[in-house]
Amino acid sequence: MTDSVVHIIDGDDEAQAELIKVAGTDQFDHPVDPLRAEREDRRRHDEAAAAFAAKGYTVLERRPGWSDKEYIPTHHLKTRRERTSPTR
Repeated sequence: MTDSVVHIIDGDDEAQAELIKVAGTDQFDHPVDPLRAEREDRRRHDEAAAAFAAKGYTVLERRPGWSDKEYIPTHHLKTRRERTSPTR
């Protein structure tokens, strides 16, 4: 395995097992590309999350379910004017 592949799967037992299955075959590059993309997506997410957290925002680790009472979807938030305006 190349150093870049080892870096991608370091600490990821599931990815290591997947790559061991296809090591030495022409299928090796197929699982590596999604792993690279997933690692890059995670890096970008973590970078953006850190920037928002530094501004005081809470960054959710998962998307709340529709019945989740812990979080309020932003489309339910109203300004004082919106709360007191008559509905049409």
